[in-house]
Amino acid sequence: MRNDLLKKSLSEVGFNIITIVDASKYISPGGYESMKEYYSKLMDDNPIEEFIDGSIAVVAMPYKHDGASGLPMSMGSLSYDYHRLFKNKISHLDEKQIGKFIAFADTGPLFDRTIASISGLGFRGKNECIINKDIGSYFYIGYILLKDKFEELNLNIDYDCGSCDRCIKACPTGAISGVEFKAELCLSHLTQKKHIDEKYYKYIKTLYGCDICQRVCPYNKYTPLGLGEFKIDEIMDYDRLFLISKKEYDKLFSDKAFYWKSRSIIKRNAILRAMNIGDSSIESYLLEEKKKDNDYINYFIDYYFKHKNK
Repeated sequence: MRNDLLKKSLSEVGFNIITIVDASKYISPGGYESMKEYYSKLMDDNPIEEFIDGSIAVVAMPYKHDGASGLPMSMGSLSYDYHRLFKNKISHLDEKQIGKFIAFADTGPLFDRTIASISGLGFRGKNECIINKDIGSYFYIGYILLKDKFEELNLNIDYDCGSCDRCIKACPTGAISGVEFKAELCLSHLTQKKHIDEKYYKYIKTLYGCDICQRVCPYNKYTPLGLGEFKIDEIMDYDRLFLISKKEYDKLFSDKAFYWKSRSIIKRNAILRAMNIGDSSIESYLLEEKKKDNDYINYFIDYYFKHKNK
C-alpha cells in the first residue's frame, strides 16, 4: 500500500519511470572509507547513514527532443537545466505521505549511475551510459533517499550490449574499448575542460558535449521524446555566442543545462569546430572578438587563422 502511495506521489510530479531499492544495498554503515568505490567524496559533506534502514527511489528524466540547436551541441545542452527541473518536481513531494527524504540529481553523495544500475533502472553500457530498453540512454538520473522502508521495485533488465560494438567503432578518440572506459578521452569531457592537449583539438566539432556513442546505439533508435520541459526554446548561433552582451547571454541561457560552463569555453569549442569543418563564416566574429583582448580566446583565434587551411 505504501509503495502504491510512493509511486503515485512520484508519478504526480512527473516521474513515471522509477525503481526502488533497499538503501542498505548501497549505503554502508562504515561510510566512505569502506565503500569508496561506490561513494563520491561528497559523502563527507552529506552524511546519509540515517537512511541506511530505508529505501532509495531512483527516477529517470528522459530528455530526448526533436528541436534544432543551431550550432551543434549535445542533446539536452540547450534544454532546461535538469538540476532545476528535478528540484522543482521534488519540492512538490509531501513528507506526510512518503516520510522524511532528501533528493539529489548528479551533485549528491552517491554515484547516480551506480545506484541506477543497482536498482535495475538500466544496465551500464560499453559507453558507460545507463541504458533502458524503453527510453534508451537519453535520460538524467535522480535519486531520493527515503527514511522509511518501501518494497523493492526493480525493472526486468534481462538485456545488455551483447556483441554490439557500434559505439566502440564510432568513438573518434578511442575512449570506448569495451574493456575500459577512458573518461579523459571522452569528447563530452574534453569539450568541458578549460585546458586540453593540442592533439585533441582536431576532434572538437560541437560547442558542448558529444552524443556520437548515443546516436549510434540501437537502444536509442526508436525511443520516444522525453519530458516536455526539456523541449528547447532557444538556439545557439554566432551572434548569440560572440556579439550579445553578458546580460543578454545570461537572460537567454542561464537556465540551460550547458550554462554552468563559461562562455569562453563554448567560444573556444566554436572556434575549433569551425577550423575542423572549414566554416569560414566565423571569421568576421573572430576579428571582432580579437578586439576584446582576451588572452585565452585570442590564443585560439590565432590558432584558427594559422591552421584553418591545413
